[in-house]
Amino acid sequence: MKISDIQELFSYIKGLHQNTPVEKRPKLTPNIARAWCDALDGYTLEEAKAAALRHSRRTRFWPALDEIVKELPKKISTQTHGDDQVEELRKRWFELRAKRQEQGLPETAGKAGGMGYRQLWDTWDLAGLNL
Repeated sequence: MKISDIQELFSYIKGLHQNTPVEKRPKLTPNIARAWCDALDGYTLEEAKAAALRHSRRTRFWPALDEIVKELPKKISTQTHGDDQVEELRKRWFELRAKRQEQGLPETAGKAGGMGYRQLWDTWDLAGLNL
């Protein structure tokens, strides 16, 4: 989002909360606008307005930034690993697993192994057989 989008969003919120006294409305300073831009990055102005509208239906008070963010749909991360990276990691894990079995190192933590996960990973680290 851009500063101009935040200015438009603030105008929209003012329309939704017309009865909020001027002294109770936050002043849109450059720092506040930047914080709103950062928090709403990746969302459209329409999504932010819809979130403000949902918030206004629940309360008559001016929304804080985190209240608007809570009303927004969760963004799904588009960062993915390629199949070749996943396959490389899987191959490495099974190689290490075979070497641990050859050396007689435990494969699981818990009551049967007699140690916790931290101890198990430390054991693998000491043997040089941990990811």
